Amino acid sequence: MTALGGCVDWTQQADCRSDCISILEAQSTYSSQPAAVQIAQWGSFGLALHASLPEDRFDRQPLEERHLSLVADIRLDNRDQLIRTMEIDQFAAAEFSDAEILLRAWLRWDESCLDRIVGDYAFAIYSAEQRKLTLVRDPLGERPLVFATRPNGIAFASTPRGLLALRGPENGLDLAALRDVAAGVHPTTSSYFNGITKVLPGECISFTSNGRSSKAYWQPSLDRLSFNGQDDYVDAFREVLRSSVESRMRRRSGPVCTDLSSGFDSSAVAATAARTEGQDEVIAFTAAPREGFATAAPRLRFPDESGIAELTARMNGLRHIIVRPTGTGLSRMRALIHANQDPYYNYVNLGWIADVGSAIRDAGGTIDLTGEYGNLSLHAGGLRLLGDLIAAGRFRTWLAEARQTSRNPHIRWRGILINSFEAWMPDSFLAVLNRWSAGTRPRAESVFLRPQWLQDKQALETAYLPASCGNSYLDRLHMLRASDMGQLRKGYLALFGVEQRAPLGDRRVVEFSLRLPREQLLNGGEIRPLARRALRDRLPAEVLDARNRGYQGADWFERFDTGEIRGMVEEIAGNSTARNLIDVGKMHRALDHWPTGGFERFDTYQRLAVDLPMAIGTGLFIVEAEKWLAGRFD
Repeated sequence: MTALGGCVDWTQQADCRSDCISILEAQSTYSSQPAAVQIAQWGSFGLALHASLPEDRFDRQPLEERHLSLVADIRLDNRDQLIRTMEIDQFAAAEFSDAEILLRAWLRWDESCLDRIVGDYAFAIYSAEQRKLTLVRDPLGERPLVFATRPNGIAFASTPRGLLALRGPENGLDLAALRDVAAGVHPTTSSYFNGITKVLPGECISFTSNGRSSKAYWQPSLDRLSFNGQDDYVDAFREVLRSSVESRMRRRSGPVCTDLSSGFDSSAVAATAARTEGQDEVIAFTAAPREGFATAAPRLRFPDESGIAELTARMNGLRHIIVRPTGTGLSRMRALIHANQDPYYNYVNLGWIADVGSAIRDAGGTIDLTGEYGNLSLHAGGLRLLGDLIAAGRFRTWLAEARQTSRNPHIRWRGILINSFEAWMPDSFLAVLNRWSAGTRPRAESVFLRPQWLQDKQALETAYLPASCGNSYLDRLHMLRASDMGQLRKGYLALFGVEQRAPLGDRRVVEFSLRLPREQLLNGGEIRPLARRALRDRLPAEVLDARNRGYQGADWFERFDTGEIRGMVEEIAGNSTARNLIDVGKMHRALDHWPTGGFERFDTYQRLAVDLPMAIGTGLFIVEAEKWLAGRFD
């Protein structure tokens, strides 16, 4: 990970070098080396490197060659393939940084090189010949990039704080976006600051003195694969998993560290990492409640995943570290907000995520392989595929599949019908149905927003629903594109010195998964049949055949200190902007009536573990963000 920044002035009147230095200084948290700035025609470009790859010792950014200038926050996962394709001398390429290989690819193929590169990246490339600045992010947005238009040009940075250092008159908070996030709807386009715009995942934006143009360059095929037999599908599955995991194990120092739960996703990543040829010891980290923790859990869920994770660790020779709680769940909230520059939206998991990050750092780790995106990519499957049969008019096949699926004692006909027909249900009806099914209260009653922000209550109800277009493949692609973890990755790096990498979000994995026939994801009532076959050699039956799922953050109520929360509420009450948005009185009433049990109830969980901390996080973000707007970044 790296911090980059720069600016272009079409009139050549602005002091771009000074502005570029200010942008990088405001982002110094995210780098480990001094900033380097290069003056180019019409602008200035800079980068402060965080070295995480062996080849980073050769990094000499900003790069200039012919008419191009480049700064890139990048890890290329098909580096060797690109070197072969471009016929670069292998000995010479050994001393090329990933950014230099990217620049050579752009010189050869221009924007079409985006169809050839695999990895996590955000970069800016300027053509003096065309007087054009281009900003690009990887397909899932694992590296962040933002920009701001100026009277005669463009400024860009890895994070909003870089651009806030310029303190233009247009800066201010995007309260509409903050209202949405406080209501549990995380905006996908807003940076939360007026005048600062995200480059979206998989987006390529070009700027000239005449304006800007944008396109989504990543358009994966949905054409179905057709192999000769089941063994061919298994071989292809294992190969794409191996290549994605192995390519993300490249690092400068430290052991390979992985998350490990009781589910398919992290288990597949950890086991595959351990099986990589020539790999030294891999350390797997499992978050678990305190010893002796016992409480009721929601239906088909269990609170401690460490026992099943240990079976996976033994099967694959993983060194296994179980991480128990060390603090309250919200104690690190301010540090995380400061590092992420985002009102973090999964506070129930905040405690264990921070505990694992600290444990990886203490073990000398610099990378963490996560299991994120698996349910949307390689391990996709489930009842939503039944809707595809309805959309295709295959009603007899649907009926047969639905009957076979209903034989699973843990699946109800109610779930089968909702998942089959939800794309054709009115949103208002679906919202009521979901509330009835989960036993929750209306969203306007549950969230902690002041009444003036709750005028359109119907929109609030339906905005919380997952999108469904009647095609589960397109639904998955939509959710993947909206994930945008870039800011959170930067925050994790800043707090723990650890770079998170998600092999199951590799574009090769995603593109393979989006082409799998429905029968490989749901067939004869069996969910994820291909994944079960392919992982049988590395995961125990307790993972592959589990009917119950782990309950992450089951001890959330033990990690919430109501006295600590009251202090945060008072701080929010002391800020006029936050107080105008957040209903402080409603927060106090919730704390006054804090329950003594029933924490596994979905309505209790939604109100106190999701909506309350989400409002607190939003309020504290406003407090911190107003300091940044005033130029205070400490």
